[in-house]
Amino acid sequence: PLIDVGRINEFVCKEMVDNFHEMNLKGELLCGIYGYGLEGPSPIQQHAILPCIMGHDVSIQSPPGTGKTTSVLISILQQIDTSLNKCQALILTPTDNLAMQFKKVRLVLIIAF
Repeated sequence: PLIDVGRINEFVCKEMVDNFHEMNLKGELLCGIYGYGLEGPSPIQQHAILPCIMGHDVSIQSPPGTGKTTSVLISILQQIDTSLNKCQALILTPTDNLAMQFKKVRLVLIIAF
């Protein structure tokens, strides 16, 4: 089912996750996150990352700069099996600018992989 980010807490996450470490993310991914300069998850990231990792469809609508791109990328990178040399995720974007933003953030987050 599609989950509206405003209602995720009610349906999926019983408690808020205050830091990335509590999300049980891969160590390499945590290094990339902290290396990117993120000290803690934004409200959007607190609501969206774990439901995405758990396989829920999540709809995120928020102003620019609130952490949507990193929410999507962290969720995807957490699920990637680096021992497999094949495509495991595909991100479609409506604009070239957004595609470049995803590429830039992805490169920074996977630096430790």
